[in-house]
Amino acid sequence: MSTCPHGPKQAMTPLDRRAIEVRVASAFHEAAVEIVGHENAEAVFAKAVEALACEAAEHRSGGDALSLRDLWEVWQDLGADNRLDLSLDTLDERVLRFHITRCAYAELYRDLGIADIGVAFSCRRDKPFAEALVPGVKVEQSRTILEGARECEFAYTLEDQ
Repeated sequence: MSTCPHGPKQAMTPLDRRAIEVRVASAFHEAAVEIVGHENAEAVFAKAVEALACEAAEHRSGGDALSLRDLWEVWQDLGADNRLDLSLDTLDERVLRFHITRCAYAELYRDLGIADIGVAFSCRRDKPFAEALVPGVKVEQSRTILEGARECEFAYTLEDQ
């Protein structure tokens, strides 16, 4: 039995966390555009998102290099509880290819009216996250749902070292 008067503590889902983060990021982005202009604000925003992606990869991996199979597990965790509809095309030691046909993160950003920030805040985070998690990986993300495509396509390839 919980001794907390408000009931048991529930873990925050990645979608809940992203909803909070993107609201704060959106406010800062708007202010930055007003103060330093669109181009400079975009550059600062991209640098901050890349830093967040690398930090998340470090936290996730504990500093150890992971494999493409590990990366696929990360995507499955992100998609748990119906957050993403993932479809695996290829998974081996050198190649991971999959697509996403439904994205609750994209739905959240559209509902908030900030799909453009969602692209920069989430979709553009995927490449630096994967590169930090799986050293030497080549990342191709040819289209995304938030940019108007019917699905997101991802291809991760480990080149011969």
